[in-house]
Amino acid sequence: MGRNDRSRSIYTVVDVWRGVAVGAKSFTRRGNARKYMQRLRRGRNLEQDDVKVFENTLWLSAKVGRAVR
Repeated sequence: MGRNDRSRSIYTVVDVWRGVAVGAKSFTRRGNARKYMQRLRRGRNLEQDDVKVFENTLWLSAKVGRAVR
């Protein structure tokens, strides 16, 4: 990547119910992702269901172009 590029961390919470992914939501703040994950875990049978948070990096270009019509 060039020196004008920058990165941003994103945190994706994946909700799995009985072995099937039923939802995913992404956040730019780790704390918000953890709060959401904890809210989903309440009242769940974590032997059958699961909620995980995954971290990834997005590379964003510093250049801003005009919109194409």
